[in-house]
Amino acid sequence: MAAQRLTLDPNLESCPDYTSASFKSIRDLIVAGSALGTSLSDAEAAGQMTVGWNTEHSARKLLWDAQVKADSDQVAADADARAAQEALTHEAAEAAAEAERIELEKKKPKLGEFDPTLLIPDFIAPRASNFAKKKLDDKEYVELWYYTKEGCLDAEALRGGVEADESFGIT
Repeated sequence: MAAQRLTLDPNLESCPDYTSASFKSIRDLIVAGSALGTSLSDAEAAGQMTVGWNTEHSARKLLWDAQVKADSDQVAADADARAAQEALTHEAAEAAAEAERIELEKKKPKLGEFDPTLLIPDFIAPRASNFAKKKLDDKEYVELWYYTKEGCLDAEALRGGVEADESFGIT
């Protein structure tokens, strides 16, 4: 049978006064029922009751000390388990962050090979008119002609080329 859990600290208890009038009936029973025909006095009966209480009290104090130690060991074990769980959670979060960083690294656009002998073109390719771009952005109907070479050149001519004749240029 498992020992019952103590709820009060036996170190705070004191031995009752078995010589008081409240214990008279118990002392009388002990005196009347003494074994082997030996008679006990009232004071000897109180002394035996005190010895019995002290023996039982010492056993409860040992049980209390063991119970307190087991409780503190359990608290320490729980704290260790919680710390281990937090460490695992932290490691998992770091691993997820690292995996996300690697995934973003993969998605970064890479620069192609640089060819120093490649010549740069000396003209800008004509672009469609702002009118056609706006209609396309608004998802409206736009004639395909605006995006042909002829339409782009026409838009360039209407814009006045790269530099208008009336504008000032850097000299």
